[in-house]
Amino acid sequence: MWAHEPLHNKPYVVLYHLYLALKCKLIIVLGEFEVKYLTGFILILLLEGIFTNSASAIEYSDLHHKSKLDSKRLYNAKVSFANPTDLENKKTNDRLLKHDLLFHDMFVNDDWKKDFKVEFENEALSKKFINKDIDIFAGNYGYGCHGGEANKTQCSYGGVTFSDNNKYDDYKNIPCNLWIDGHQTEIELTAVKTKKKIVTIQELDVQLRNYLNEKYKLYEQGGDIVKGYVKYHNDDEKNVEYDFYNLNGEYGHEVLKMYADNKTINSDKLHLDIYLFKS
Repeated sequence: MWAHEPLHNKPYVVLYHLYLALKCKLIIVLGEFEVKYLTGFILILLLEGIFTNSASAIEYSDLHHKSKLDSKRLYNAKVSFANPTDLENKKTNDRLLKHDLLFHDMFVNDDWKKDFKVEFENEALSKKFINKDIDIFAGNYGYGCHGGEANKTQCSYGGVTFSDNNKYDDYKNIPCNLWIDGHQTEIELTAVKTKKKIVTIQELDVQLRNYLNEKYKLYEQGGDIVKGYVKYHNDDEKNVEYDFYNLNGEYGHEVLKMYADNKTINSDKLHLDIYLFKS
């Protein structure tokens, strides 16, 4: 059972052992009188940290299983995250609908695609970026994409940030912790990176899923991984979590719709906790 669940899903056990260990060491160093006043403070700190993490963590039993996805859904998920659109300093004042942005002649040297459409979950997000210099990093799809030149428009959801004053001088590697069946495992330092100070979760998430697919066949038949999730952790903001196999639909336009909220995070104090399971 322990191999299936991260430690922060067992707060009572972790808290108990940490408490005993700290108390024993403090008695040796300070004596029992001083420890009586310190242990209450220690317990408060431990409770605050552990239960905060536990409240937001996805339980193992709630994770979706890879076996519920047939080969077609796995392939479409893989393709949706592969070869993301990466554009800088673009601007448009055109929209097909109130909740999207439409860019014309974006792929001038490509015979298969010409226009590009970004869709959001509401009109407010679209208005925020209309006629502004923006960067786009997003998974994309063609099937089910409507707008722009017929059969030559590529579509995405979200992935948009402002261009101005939002760049580091070089790429910043985002620290990642990877556990497989409860055992910490090495992950490449460059697996997830960005030049942006404020970055969309999608930009990081698409990179991560591509890396995990190449390394562990996340969205391919034959891979050992059957469950998993990622937690985007920033000390100053609410954590964001995704279940890797909770895919809302069969096609790319359904899978990628989870990014329509255009959720962003500060990359400065960010790290990723990734949990994969083989059973």
